[in-house]
Amino acid sequence: RIQTDPLYDSSRYDDIWILRFVLSHKKNNADAVDAALKTMRFRHDRKLNELGDIRHKMPNHMSKSQGEKYFNCHRIFSRYCKDNDYVMHTLPDKDRGIITYTMVAKIDFKKVSRSLTDKEWHDIHLYLNEISHQILDATTRRTG
Repeated sequence: RIQTDPLYDSSRYDDIWILRFVLSHKKNNADAVDAALKTMRFRHDRKLNELGDIRHKMPNHMSKSQGEKYFNCHRIFSRYCKDNDYVMHTLPDKDRGIITYTMVAKIDFKKVSRSLTDKEWHDIHLYLNEISHQILDATTRRTG
């Protein structure tokens, strides 16, 4: 059913991508197929596939004056943070996962909650997750 879905693109949803669903659903193929189809729809509806490779857009030691590198929602969030080091994402070992350090005391969450729209808050997390998943996808494809 995955390969006959109109959203299926073999260059994007390859065997490794499908295998991850099968393994994460403990080889329950029906559940794995349903989850894969929902994910393809989710990605299509939010235009995530149109973003391309965005690994370089991970907010890290973010300068409030930097513009082009980051998504607008991350630049907006940085307005409510003290200094540029409120968050740090690092990949200390290129063959392992991302480590994120967040200096919670440097973020004014009261202003964030009063100021950010639901869409901005949603986009912050959507894009951070997409960036993280792209980095981890590249790592696991390289390392097995």
